[in-house]
Amino acid sequence: VETSNENEDENGNEKEEQIQIPNLKRLLSAIYSISKVRGRKHILKFLAHDACDVEPILHALRLMEEYPEETGLNIQCWNWESIYTLLVWIGMLSLVPFDLNTIDSSSQIAIGSKGLSGTSTSNSSTLDKSPTLISSMLMTTRKHLTDSGPTREAAASSLSSLLSRPDLEDSELQDFVIFSSNVLKQYLEFQDCPGSVAKTMSIFLVMGIVQTLAAIFKTGSRSNLMERHLRCVEMLWEQAILVADRAAPKEGKGGGAPLLRKLLAKLFARVGC
Repeated sequence: VETSNENEDENGNEKEEQIQIPNLKRLLSAIYSISKVRGRKHILKFLAHDACDVEPILHALRLMEEYPEETGLNIQCWNWESIYTLLVWIGMLSLVPFDLNTIDSSSQIAIGSKGLSGTSTSNSSTLDKSPTLISSMLMTTRKHLTDSGPTREAAASSLSSLLSRPDLEDSELQDFVIFSSNVLKQYLEFQDCPGSVAKTMSIFLVMGIVQTLAAIFKTGSRSNLMERHLRCVEMLWEQAILVADRAAPKEGKGGGAPLLRKLLAKLFARVGC
């Protein structure tokens, strides 16, 4: 009887979420429209920014990512508008002056389950492998670096805010630099394969990575990054120069990638070449 009641509760919660998502989508789309008129920074002042709001906003972003896009001629709002607003919201919430591990409900559940007597080894190992709040925020924002629209800019801004936090700078920044280095290497290899789909997909990811790195040097302390993470900067420096050379227009042919060159120039200026 208890199992059936739990299943009914879960089904009821899912139905409630399905009913609430369209309303939430309209509200987030309205916030995006207002932000285009008044500016994103001005709108952020009116959004909730308590520590207890981090997990609900992240959950709403995941729901919006899985929600099917509307089709037809009378579309009132798009999913990407809601995703953009939520990414910007997460970027603001990542600045909360608390250790993110202290507000992670999954870690508290794991600690509570370990304290209970008679907890099986399989259950404890499953809880240990569950994603933490920090890893979920990093994976979700990094996933949108491949987008071709405004959501890429919002994801880069949110990810830079996360990686600039003092409690994440030492543990996560180096991993992101290694990931960025691998992406830049692949992009340089794809340049030798004209017309490939991978080349088209990778240029958006490269622009997202360069936007994130430029935002990190703007959000974080440049002197601190150059002193404590000089190895990371040197790792990316040579590859970034090669990417800028490949993105430049060819003599007599034009072309190139002007937006990528603009982002690279911004990164070089903030690093201080």
